[in-house]
Amino acid sequence: MRERQVARIVWVGPSWENCSRNCSGKECYVRIVLRIVGVLLVVFGCIWFLQGVNVLPGSFMTGQIRWAVYGGIAVVVGIGLLFAAKRPALKG
Repeated sequence: MRERQVARIVWVGPSWENCSRNCSGKECYVRIVLRIVGVLLVVFGCIWFLQGVNVLPGSFMTGQIRWAVYGGIAVVVGIGLLFAAKRPALKG
């Protein structure tokens, strides 16, 4: 009889165990918070930018170039936070 192979899904991303091996508990919490804030800034920044350049209508921000600038800044800061959360911890 032939045996059936069962596909397994393997998580290859960072895990809590991996984080706790590479840094202390406080550093792990800081990295998690940085990632959450970074993702939120990128998402909201994209929305603000698209509303500012009049792609997403229906808000007081629609067509206001100021919100496109704020959105661009938020995206850049969010990406910076995501890169900062990925850097290895300094051992000192």
